[in-house]
Amino acid sequence: MGTMLREPLLELLYSIGLGLAFGFFSGLAIKTISKNAEAQVKALDVIIITVFLSVGLALMVEASPILTPMLAGAVVTNMINKDTYVLEEETIRFFIPPIMILFFTISGAELSLSVLSSVGLIAIVYILGRTLGKMGGAFMGASISQASKNVRSNLGFALLPQSGVAIGLAIAANSALQEVNKEMGELVHNVTLVSVLFFALLGPVLVKIAFQRAGELPKE
Repeated sequence: MGTMLREPLLELLYSIGLGLAFGFFSGLAIKTISKNAEAQVKALDVIIITVFLSVGLALMVEASPILTPMLAGAVVTNMINKDTYVLEEETIRFFIPPIMILFFTISGAELSLSVLSSVGLIAIVYILGRTLGKMGGAFMGASISQASKNVRSNLGFALLPQSGVAIGLAIAANSALQEVNKEMGELVHNVTLVSVLFFALLGPVLVKIAFQRAGELPKE
């Protein structure tokens, strides 16, 4: 029991410590960038270096390669002013698409269709459980916080899309289970990929319906 608790807690502590440290120094670096023609290039350099160093060091010390850069990004965002944030956002916006295409292509290539016949029922149960959990949790949370009827009725639909983080966690789980139970790792990976595919296709439609029902979109 001690080992079961110690290892994940240490992973969280290492991830938080590294994320805060990288975020702090990256924030300082971005704040020193002067506004000139090379500002976007310099900001992109800092971002790429931060991502590679945080993920690489997280892997070395067995911290989370997902949580560490996420925390670093959160720290950076809260350190810089609005103008710098806009510059950073514009820089990342032009850099992300090819990375995302590569990420999803590789992830989709790892979806084993031969496994679907054996995991189909599990995938259906997972999708139904996630849907009920999201919608039920959103309704309960909105009710407790005394949110409006529009929020209570529609927030759950808007929470259903699923993509990058789930795939990253599934890949991490599959990697961790390879030496312990390879079949279980592949099961987790494939069920998650099926779920992501389902919600990536249906989720945006449900979000639009939720906004329309809430009267947050113009009729046209």
